[in-house]
Amino acid sequence: MARSCQHSWRSVLAALLVVFAPQTALGDLGAVDLSDLRKTLAEIDAELAEDRGGPVDVEAIWSRLFVPAPVQFPDVPTEQPAAPQPARSFLFGEAPQATTGAAAGLRPAGALFGSAPPAPVATAATPGLGLAGVSAAAPSAAVDVGTVNFRLFLASLAQVYTGENNQAVVNAQGPAGPVALSVTSGTVTLRDLQSFSALHGRAPRMDGTLTMPVVIWPGATLRLSPGERLALARDSGAFVLSMGTLDIEGATVEVAGQENSFTPSFVPFVTVIGGGSLIAKNATFRGLGFGNTAKFSGLSVAGDLINQGKGRVVIEDSRFDALKVVSLANIYGAELTGNTFYDARNNTLNLINAPHARVEGNLFAGRSPTNAIRVETGSSHAQVSRNIFLHGERVAVLVDRGSDHVEVQDNLVWNRAGAGVKFLGTRCGLAHGNLILDNDQKGIEVRKSDGTVVRDNLVVGNGSAGIWVSAQRADARTSVTGNIFRANGAGLAAATGAEIEISQNDFARQLPRLLDGDIARLTGPVARDLTGTGMVRFKNGQAETLGEMSTLCGSAS
Repeated sequence: MARSCQHSWRSVLAALLVVFAPQTALGDLGAVDLSDLRKTLAEIDAELAEDRGGPVDVEAIWSRLFVPAPVQFPDVPTEQPAAPQPARSFLFGEAPQATTGAAAGLRPAGALFGSAPPAPVATAATPGLGLAGVSAAAPSAAVDVGTVNFRLFLASLAQVYTGENNQAVVNAQGPAGPVALSVTSGTVTLRDLQSFSALHGRAPRMDGTLTMPVVIWPGATLRLSPGERLALARDSGAFVLSMGTLDIEGATVEVAGQENSFTPSFVPFVTVIGGGSLIAKNATFRGLGFGNTAKFSGLSVAGDLINQGKGRVVIEDSRFDALKVVSLANIYGAELTGNTFYDARNNTLNLINAPHARVEGNLFAGRSPTNAIRVETGSSHAQVSRNIFLHGERVAVLVDRGSDHVEVQDNLVWNRAGAGVKFLGTRCGLAHGNLILDNDQKGIEVRKSDGTVVRDNLVVGNGSAGIWVSAQRADARTSVTGNIFRANGAGLAAATGAEIEISQNDFARQLPRLLDGDIARLTGPVARDLTGTGMVRFKNGQAETLGEMSTLCGSAS
C-alpha cells in the first residue's frame, strides 16, 4: 500500500522539537549525532546525483535528516499497478509511469522523489499545417495572433537593464530577422503556438520544437498543461517574452537544437517583463539562459518600477536543471516554494529589488560556480527559510546592497566551497535557527551592516570562523546570541567589528580558538563562561559586562 509523505511543515517541526531539547531554537547539541547527520547528508547527495529526473520532496529530506525513525502514515487505498517496482532506498519511492485512482499524486512514506511527471506529449508537426491532425486556423475567436518586430520590446528592456546582449538576440534570428509570433489577446496553448507559427512560415520541427520567438502581450495568456513539452530551438533563435501571463503546470520548458551559427553564445530564454505574471507549478525548466544581465538569464521576471507589484509570481514544486540564473527583478511579493535547483551555470537564484519575496523549502544542489541565492538591491523584508543547500561555490545566501530587514532562518548549508550566510551593506538582518555545517569558509558573516541579529544558529566544522563580523562603521552594532559553536576554525571573529554584544552562546566544544581577529585578546570572559550565562559587549578593544542586551531594529536581540 502506498503511504503519503505530504505532511505539513508543522509536523516536521514537531518532529524536530522531539529530537532537539528546547534550550535554544536548535536545542541541546548533545541530542544530535553529527556523524550520523553527515553520513545521511552524503547518502542523500549521492542519491540525488544518481536519479535527477523526478520531483524532489524537500520535506522528506528534512524528515530523513532529523527524524530518528521513518514517520508512519495511514494506509491509503490504491489500485495495484501491473508491474510494481520496489523502492530502491528510503529516499526513492516507486515512480510508475502512470498512476490512477486514489493513489494519484501520492508519494511513498519517506520518499524523496515522488511519482515521475507524465512523459512529454509527442507533438509531430507538418510544415504549413501545424500539428498533424490539427487545423492551422485560429482555435478561438477570442485569440488574436500575428507577428511583430520584437526590437520594440528589447528597446523597452534596455531602459532598465541596458542594451547588453540585445543585438545578440537579433543576430540569432539569422535571415528571418527580428520577427516573433505575437499573441495580443486570449489564451493560447502549446498546440496553438505550433499551429500559428506554421501558419506564419516558421513551422515547428517534427518533434514540436518551436523555431520562432513568441511574444505574449498584456491581457493574453500562454497556458502549458501537464505532460506538454515546450522546446525552444537554439539554432533558430527561439525564446518566449511575455507581458501577459505564463501559466505553466506540469509542463517542461527546455532548450533544443544545436549551437546557433549566427550567435554561438545565444541560448533560448523565458522572460516576463512589465507587469506580467508567472505561475509555475510542478514544472521543469532545462538549459535556459545566456548573457550577463537578468533579462535573458534563463527564467526571468524583469519588471520595472512603474509596474512593480502589478504582476504575480508564484513558482512551486518545480525543477530547474542547468539554467544560467533564475532572476526576479523589480517585483513585489514573489513566492518560491518546494523547488529544486540543480547544476546552475551561474548564481542560482537572484532577487533584485524584489521586496517581500518568500523563498521557502527549496533544494539547491549539484554544481554551482557562485552564490545559490542573492538578495540584493533593495529586496527588503525578504524571507529565506527552510531551504537546503548542498555543495556549490562561494557563500550560499548573500544578502547585499541595501536589502534591509531580511530574515534568513531555519536553513541547512552543507559542504560548500565557500561560506553559509553573509550580510553585506544591509540593516536589520536576521540569521536565526540555521544549521551551517562543514563549509570551507565562514559560517555566518556580517560585513558593513548595522543592526544584524545572529541568533540560535548551529555552526559546526567550518574552515574559518563560525561567525565573522568585519568592516563595520564605528556606530554599527551586531547581536550574537544563543548560537552553538563547534570545531570551527575559530568561534567568533572580528576585524573592525565595531560593537558586538554576545549572550547565551555555547562555546564549550569550540576550544581552543574561541575568539579571533581584533577580539582574540578578549577571550577571557568567554573562556570563563563557555555557555554564555552572562552578557558581554566588545567595543573599542574592550570587553564590558552588560546588565541587559540592547534592542536592535525594534526587537530585543
